[in-house]
Amino acid sequence: MSSFETNATPRCEAGTGAFTVWDASDWKRTRTFKVLDEWTITNGTYVDGRPAVSAPLGCSPHWFEEHPAFHDGGIVAAGFYDHGTRFLRISPKGKVSEEGYFLPWRGSTSAAYWLTDEIVYSVDYERGIDILRYKGKT
Repeated sequence: MSSFETNATPRCEAGTGAFTVWDASDWKRTRTFKVLDEWTITNGTYVDGRPAVSAPLGCSPHWFEEHPAFHDGGIVAAGFYDHGTRFLRISPKGKVSEEGYFLPWRGSTSAAYWLTDEIVYSVDYERGIDILRYKGKT
């Protein structure tokens, strides 16, 4: 898994930062990784959990961490700057879907860290730390 940043992008359109899942099972032979899936945030209406405009930091994912029980799939908590903390489900085949989110008002979420199997620290440049409880399927 990886993510890349495209900071200060007010609209989440093609070419903005993505969260990517890779297959590295054949890297010794091919010297390459294969993209299994890529997930990007989109703009919305705020009431749908996605701001209409992403400012000041943009649409990028930043720091993510897999759930303590992650093994060949599971949940990842990820900081998405102006889009808060996103809980992404990774299937055993590497497909990414959104499981849930926490979108703070006027946030700039930089990272999400699993403290326990339910508690996530959402670290934010504006707000400090929000403490979240994840009660979904791991």
